[in-house]
Amino acid sequence: MFREQENVSQHEGEPRRRWFNSEAMDLIVWVDEENAPTGFQLSYEASSTEKKILTWLSGSGYTHEGLDEGEDRPFRYKMTPIAVPDGVLDQDEVLERFLAESKEIGNDIREFVAQKLREYPG
Repeated sequence: MFREQENVSQHEGEPRRRWFNSEAMDLIVWVDEENAPTGFQLSYEASSTEKKILTWLSGSGYTHEGLDEGEDRPFRYKMTPIAVPDGVLDQDEVLERFLAESKEIGNDIREFVAQKLREYPG
């Protein structure tokens, strides 16, 4: 189940961020002055070695990326992880997992993210 983190760092010029995490997923939600969601970033593991990131932002829409951990370079130092384009999203599976993990977060955030998952143009 998602649990909200306290003392989340905020970035000047961006809407306020709220961060929820569970063993299987991380969810960052940007909210406006009335605490209504305006965007989100959902990180989930597609397998034990891959992490996927789905982002939806008002004004720019969806991005779906995989996280390159920078570890596949033998005999070299690990590089900084970076997000790289990854168009593969199993909407039904991610939505089902999200709904199972999000039963205890606010219904406004839960429904906002679930609706955007349903609308993903993949």
